[in-house]
Amino acid sequence: MIKKIFIVAVVFVGSIYGFAQEKNASITQIAFDEAACRAEAIKAGILETELDGYVEYRKQLFYYVQEQKSRPVVNSIPDAQNPFADDPCLNTDFEAQNFSTWEADTGSINSITDIATYGAGFSNVGVNASVRDRLAQHTIMTTKPAVKVLPVPPPYTGYDERLDFVDKVMPIDSAVTYISPDGNNVSVRLGNAVSGGKTERLKKTFIVDKNSSAFTYSYAAILQNPTAHSATEQARFTVRLLDSIGNQLPGPCSFYEVYAGKDSSYISLNDTMCTKSLFSGTFTCTNTNFNYKTWTTVGVDLSAYMTQKITVEFTTRDCSLSGHFGYAYIDAKCSTFDIKSSFCPGEKKVKLMAPAGYVSYLWKDPAGNVIGNQQSVEVNSPKLGDVYTVQIVSVTGCQTLLKSIIERDPPPIMPSYEITQNIITPNGDGKNDLFRTNQFDYIGSFNIEIYNRWGLRVFESSDPTKEWDGKSNGKDVDDGIYYWIAKYQSTCFEDPKDVLSKGFVHVLR
Repeated sequence: MIKKIFIVAVVFVGSIYGFAQEKNASITQIAFDEAACRAEAIKAGILETELDGYVEYRKQLFYYVQEQKSRPVVNSIPDAQNPFADDPCLNTDFEAQNFSTWEADTGSINSITDIATYGAGFSNVGVNASVRDRLAQHTIMTTKPAVKVLPVPPPYTGYDERLDFVDKVMPIDSAVTYISPDGNNVSVRLGNAVSGGKTERLKKTFIVDKNSSAFTYSYAAILQNPTAHSATEQARFTVRLLDSIGNQLPGPCSFYEVYAGKDSSYISLNDTMCTKSLFSGTFTCTNTNFNYKTWTTVGVDLSAYMTQKITVEFTTRDCSLSGHFGYAYIDAKCSTFDIKSSFCPGEKKVKLMAPAGYVSYLWKDPAGNVIGNQQSVEVNSPKLGDVYTVQIVSVTGCQTLLKSIIERDPPPIMPSYEITQNIITPNGDGKNDLFRTNQFDYIGSFNIEIYNRWGLRVFESSDPTKEWDGKSNGKDVDDGIYYWIAKYQSTCFEDPKDVLSKGFVHVLR
């Protein structure tokens, strides 16, 4: 039976944990049952080292919802809502540093039939666990590369261990980092470098809407490649799209698979692999051939499935004969499936940006002339009403045609005010100490405020480039969830109107 890692949604917490009642002023408030939450977390497999942070995380969310529903507060956030409500892509990118909203499972492969049997559940031994740990089959990775330029003598901090050979110097374009180079702070390693006929899965289920109509994932795969194995016996990495009852969606766009030796774009590498006996402590060394792929981004068009429930499934498998392993690093995100642009009337140029993760792009102007073959294209002397198109082709061969009309206002009316991360650790170590905001063009007036769970303001700025250091009036704020709201205007409008955007940031020290 698959174990669902997302223990409980905020809106269901009260009914599951059976909270007691307590009086607070004139308000009857439901109290958070920490013991029940902790027991449920342990039952679901949350590691002891992560338990306190997880319970505090749920506690902050619970009280936030209670306060906004039943208690007026001074300086409260206008129209405050549960930041996780109606978010189909919550934690798709694993930036919460856990597997909440994902389903995880492990299994074994029959060496005769090549059929995988699942039901062994979630297998995790901690963040950044060694790839050589046989129990580290679902692993959150947070260690970024310590060096920016290779080659350097090993070991390589933040780089895959199995490719970190003691007798080699890895060139920069052949290295596999723990973290995707696309800018995120967290990834997941699915599987490990221990053979034994194992298989691992991760699933993300959500209802497709406009904001999740483009699903983009990045991966790096490491597969042992024994020459004596058939294609069906080889280690492999697979991605599938499933419908609401678990059937694979029709067509080639819903399936991607690569096995050792299949893809010529994979890098081949020979190395001596040594295995330590659990009984005698001695090492046995054999020559091993690898096929591996450095970080690659793949885009999936989900616009045909609007309002439908779909599941994205990632799978890694050892070889079916149990003597060779396969594993992968994964990151993912949701976005709108459209051409993005930023244009103010009178500008001499406009940049058009297609969705990321496609193997080919073909841009055409209003007259049908080819003007580019990259993800983005710059248009000179744009005119209102001009229509530009781009034909994109996925790694599975699926083709989609998108169009963009040059409009007076930058579509959408304003870019969404976003943050680069929603977890900060302001402990002074120089890593992830600051709450940074995403910058975009054409911003006029601007204001951002950050509140604690009681609705008290702890930070305010009218400078979109200013960063929050986790302090209020010069003192460290308590660990927990804080909520921000930004109000801003676009300089592209003759009569600009305020635009509101809001979200949360988790402070951990």
